[in-house]
Amino acid sequence: MALNAIQPNRDLFTSRSFWLLMIVHSPNRYLATLLLVFFSILQIRKTNKLCCTRDIFAPFAGYFVAHCIGCFAFIQHFSNLNNLAWACFNLSTVVSAFALSVMLDKDDILSGLKLFIIVESGVLMAQYLILAVKFGTIFVFSAYAGAGDALGGTLFGFSSPLAVSLMMISLYFLFIRYSDNSVKNSLLYAAAAALFSTFPGMMSAVAVFCLTVALVFVAFSVRELFLMEISRLTLFVIPVTFASLGILVFFLGENIEYMGNIFLLMLNFDNPPIKILAIQKYYQMIASNYSYLWVGSGLGNFTSRAGAMVSGQYFEHQPFFVSITPSTEMSKFILPFWNRGMFNEMVGGSIGNSMINEPFNLHLSVLAECGILGFLIWETSQLIAAFRSLASNNRSYFAILVFSFGIFFTNDWLAYPNFALVLFMLAKASSRFRSQIETRSVFSKGGLHE
Repeated sequence: MALNAIQPNRDLFTSRSFWLLMIVHSPNRYLATLLLVFFSILQIRKTNKLCCTRDIFAPFAGYFVAHCIGCFAFIQHFSNLNNLAWACFNLSTVVSAFALSVMLDKDDILSGLKLFIIVESGVLMAQYLILAVKFGTIFVFSAYAGAGDALGGTLFGFSSPLAVSLMMISLYFLFIRYSDNSVKNSLLYAAAAALFSTFPGMMSAVAVFCLTVALVFVAFSVRELFLMEISRLTLFVIPVTFASLGILVFFLGENIEYMGNIFLLMLNFDNPPIKILAIQKYYQMIASNYSYLWVGSGLGNFTSRAGAMVSGQYFEHQPFFVSITPSTEMSKFILPFWNRGMFNEMVGGSIGNSMINEPFNLHLSVLAECGILGFLIWETSQLIAAFRSLASNNRSYFAILVFSFGIFFTNDWLAYPNFALVLFMLAKASSRFRSQIETRSVFSKGGLHE
């Protein structure tokens, strides 16, 4: 019965969303970005109308405006056009993902998400069984240190991005039941996505996921108590959810201890991990030149992936078309403590090649390269969308916003095509269309209008 409940129908295989999801989870994210841009342009030419709610548009607009400010700062602190070009390349991921998502039908997105979970579950389970047979144990993570990487990916993918995608999709299906009772078997899809999202072994994302679930339940329970409309479903789901999280913590005991060691390492100010050191270096950069404070150092000039790409330290094998042209800010503050050699060294004697051992942090990147002005515009747009979703009882979108806010501390995730597309797809699927913005295609005779 349970297997039949999650069986896809034939219409699922015609979902454009599913094939887009498979494309953006390719191991080469640069090729995936180019394909995303190509399909978005192709779709815009065919579409006469774009439609999205203001809640979806606000975070995108905030991020885009912040980068426009960063572009102005780049002109003020000119380094090399390679930095700006790679920053625009990364920004094209967000623009293309947003454009495609608002043009996709909600039913098509829902079908694509379901099929994506089913395909991923099959692939990851097959990989897990192969490792279990090979090592003769069901605890493959204990037997094989690289199990996370081996299990991480679709037929086209790899670990960390897939884990984050599955967690966001799980949050959507977990909380969409409250908003739309017509979504059948949502809890089954949520459970499958949550289970297999742990296989790649990205513990920082697991921590953010668990905190998000707890925060969403607390926030909306308080809201229901305040409005005196608490439901029986809430009374049932809350203890079940926290019991499930408790079981998860029990089986991930060693990983919880590992995360505790990371937290203690973050408090070691004498020898902090690279991610914390990057924040300290930001303050040193501001102290060296207060002109960086309001509009930043410019796109690609500090901690973003664009800056690392042109530093000669990010690519494993530097392509001939990427000149080694780090900015003054990157050379002075970031490169001295982060390079390919240090990235693989043990830090503090216990933490190796992990998220804490790299400088990427999207909040810091926007603050350092777009200044306080760009940072406040972007963060405010996220807060407005979160409060509006809380007020309208849109739990799925609120959960996605909370998770994305937390996971942005671990990486520049919006530079990844898979994250950007899944984020905006879920935002579109969660929308209610009570207030919406409609525009004609930019290629139509009428042009843009509200």
